[in-house]
Amino acid sequence: MHGASFRLGVFVFATVFVAMAGRVERAAAEGQEAAGKAQKTAAAHPLEATPSSVSFENVPVGELYTQMVRLCNQSNSRLRIANIVSSAQEFPVSGVTVPVDLEPGANLNFTIGYKPGSARNLAGRISVMTNLSAAPLEIDVKATAAAKEFGLSVNQMSVDFGVVAVGNKDTKELEVENRGNADVAISKITVSGVSFSVIGDSSIQLGPGQRISVRLQFNPDNAGSRDGKVSIFSNAQDSPLEIAVSGAGAAMSGHTVELKWDETLTSVAGYNIYRSSEQDGSYAKLEASPVANASYTDKGLAAGHTYFYRIMAVDATNVESDSSQEISVTVP
Repeated sequence: MHGASFRLGVFVFATVFVAMAGRVERAAAEGQEAAGKAQKTAAAHPLEATPSSVSFENVPVGELYTQMVRLCNQSNSRLRIANIVSSAQEFPVSGVTVPVDLEPGANLNFTIGYKPGSARNLAGRISVMTNLSAAPLEIDVKATAAAKEFGLSVNQMSVDFGVVAVGNKDTKELEVENRGNADVAISKITVSGVSFSVIGDSSIQLGPGQRISVRLQFNPDNAGSRDGKVSIFSNAQDSPLEIAVSGAGAAMSGHTVELKWDETLTSVAGYNIYRSSEQDGSYAKLEASPVANASYTDKGLAAGHTYFYRIMAVDATNVESDSSQEISVTVP
């Protein structure tokens, strides 16, 4: 009994050992096979693309968007790029003339474009043929297109200059932004109404997301209220975009406003003075550059009108401090 048990134990142990050894041998063989395949795959593609795939999203129909791809010769031999072929005409290739040779480690840049003919999703590939591999290097390209949207918006639909002394002038800025996905060409900006005008060139092209500041001026030549309209003509929908403007002229006062404040304890480059014609209204900076001293004289003001002021300190990097309290002054 004891001998049989001993032989059985040895037999069982030996059987398990053989099975484990078999699995180890098979795993080693599979690992070698996988490594061999990996080496063959690497050897089949001596050219590397960065990025390895390209994606275009929401490109407006008819517009051409581009992305650059870099090719690198990772082999130890001179490589010839015989041809670069796109699978779809919507994905044109440019920026390279083939055939072209690359030394080991050398790079070459070229451009993949996308110009959709309709609003749809599209997938394709760019195939790069070389003399060092039977199979081409393939770069996957995916793209989505969207209908063109030409949209302009402004930060305010009305501009009020308040009361301006006759013979004086006031300037305000109107921010215009392209909210669409295609370029918007502004052909002209006009202003109707006496004493209102636009400063500077009003013909400009805005890309998607771009914005500009349009400077408007009010220069009354006599007392009384004025109303007008800014019209922005472009290729956007609902052109022209119209913004109401208003202002009033008043007799100029012979008085001035003298502003004084305590200097800040920290080092400052100067002070910016802001003025509004209404409480908590829209403030305009009175001087293009900060004033050096802690005082300022404001003149050319409308008689009988109340003005509101705020002061901000400015450091050497042109960063402003918090605003002072609002100060109101009524001009006789």
